[in-house]
Amino acid sequence: MSDTKTRPATHAESVGSSPAALGRRVLGRRTPARGDAPPYPPLLGQILACCLLLPCCSSEAGSTAATDAGQDAPPATGLATYGEPCSSTGECETGLCLHGGYAGFGWCTRECDDDGAPCEPDSRGSYGGWCAKLPADYPDEPRQFCLPVCKTIHQCNGLSDLWEDCDVPSWKGNPLPSNEPGVLVCLAPSAHGKKPVDPETCDGWSANFQDVPTQVGVCKAFCDYLVWCKEVADPVIYNRECCAYGCMLRMTPEGQVDTVYEKKIKCYWQNFDAYRGTPQVCTAHEQDPNCGGKPEDPRPQ
Repeated sequence: MSDTKTRPATHAESVGSSPAALGRRVLGRRTPARGDAPPYPPLLGQILACCLLLPCCSSEAGSTAATDAGQDAPPATGLATYGEPCSSTGECETGLCLHGGYAGFGWCTRECDDDGAPCEPDSRGSYGGWCAKLPADYPDEPRQFCLPVCKTIHQCNGLSDLWEDCDVPSWKGNPLPSNEPGVLVCLAPSAHGKKPVDPETCDGWSANFQDVPTQVGVCKAFCDYLVWCKEVADPVIYNRECCAYGCMLRMTPEGQVDTVYEKKIKCYWQNFDAYRGTPQVCTAHEQDPNCGGKPEDPRPQ
């Protein structure tokens, strides 16, 4: 999985673009090269000239032009937007909390009509979605909705660390017909076709990992260690099911076992188990370079 994938400038570059760039695109113009005539319509050119020559010119003129160009974003709502986790539709400004086989958790999106086109912007002014139609073997409804657009995996993980990759729109490893060169979206390939898991309760998560029982046992043991040694806040109410679920998501990115992560997790548990009943039971791992220092809480964020 690469976190350095970038997109060439395309129609979909509207996601995350500056207002000026968006205005040029909506007007159907390119950025002028040196010596070109300014590519603005006469009326907008007059407005810009007014603002440059007259100090008293109000910024409302530019605002009006942006509105006429369709660039005004809706008022900010404070609700979750494309790709952010949710439990119910009421938490999403996009109007839909999708629980389905595309990702292993509920996330905000909206249904769309134009397969292979940008979705309408959110209240933050970002074209954060790309309309895609899932194939006939997609097990849930709706089948056509907005996928969260990205440039790197870091952007996806900024929405939720349950996203595993930033890549071309795909389903079970097969690119979707709605692909456009340069368009990348957040993916969770290991969850494709599996039962969604509520990230708040994580009930029933182990049903999605029946083919890797050894790794499930390792993650459960690691979470027991975290609670016993008080490596997490509020160990009394700590959700071990979500701990083990998050551990497995990290252990099996894109459905393949990450042996480096598995070795690191085993290190904490093996030291804990070897020193049971001694004062070093919770500190022995500090002397083992395979453990990597203080353990991380793997629960989904």
